[in-house]
Amino acid sequence: MKAFIVCCLALILFSCDQSNKSDSTIGLQSSGDLSGDMDMAGAENDFDIEAPRSMTPSTPPQPQLLAYADEQDNQKIESKTNNRKLVRSAQIDIKVENYDKARQQLNEMVAQYQAEIRNEAQNQTSDGYRYHFSIRVLPSDFDAFLSKLERIASFVYGKSISVDDVTRQYVDLETRLASKRAVIAQYRSLLQSAKNVEDVLAVSDKLNEEIEEMESTEAQLRVLKDQVQFSTIELTIFDESVLPNVERANFWGRVGEGIFNGWQLLLNLMIGLVTIWPVVLIMAVIFWATRKYWQKRKLTPPNLPKKQLKIL
Repeated sequence: MKAFIVCCLALILFSCDQSNKSDSTIGLQSSGDLSGDMDMAGAENDFDIEAPRSMTPSTPPQPQLLAYADEQDNQKIESKTNNRKLVRSAQIDIKVENYDKARQQLNEMVAQYQAEIRNEAQNQTSDGYRYHFSIRVLPSDFDAFLSKLERIASFVYGKSISVDDVTRQYVDLETRLASKRAVIAQYRSLLQSAKNVEDVLAVSDKLNEEIEEMESTEAQLRVLKDQVQFSTIELTIFDESVLPNVERANFWGRVGEGIFNGWQLLLNLMIGLVTIWPVVLIMAVIFWATRKYWQKRKLTPPNLPKKQLKIL
């Protein structure tokens, strides 16, 4: 009996030891798994492993971000167009009492406002003299210059002012010029890296075309800048105080002119008759025939009645 009880106690103690060992192995395995996971996480942190970009799904842009980008582009365009480019021109026709005095005042105005007279012309009419000037003045002095021109005039026949907004055209030319310069720089880099003659010729042709277009754009931009930087005033001055020099003849001189004019009129009539001689000849023949007919009719007696003829 005692031997049986000792055997049972031994079996119980042996089973408890086995359970403790299994629990310890399970704990070790779990701790090993955790440490392995921690080691892998540390390795990933050390090497900073990222997934390939081709494998990562691309997120579409959000509407708010697109609207913000469009707003930024519009602000850039507005910032360029806020500085408006205006071309101002005017046409004014005035009358002056004394041209020499008016011309002196005009020269003083040109010197005062640092203007420039580009073209000048003079014409003589039956009413007097007409002077035309093409004046270039700064846009800031445009209105003041026009008002002073009206002051030196005794009468203003007419005045017209035009303002053209060329901001869009100006910005477009600047943008085209910048793009052409960038393309030319690329072609020049390609020309340096060309290896055979065919590539060199092809790139040279394209480069020359781009350079010609760039020069044309630069010329257009220069003309537009000149029109924006200086306003144009077309001025016409009428001077009716000094008539053209005409010699006034006295009475006998005018009588002589009348005789001379009459003689010239007679010569012209004779020349005209000689020119229409066929018509004059036909009219003379008709007149002669008509006259002969009436003469014969007057000479022949009238026809008498038959009874009177029997009596005779």
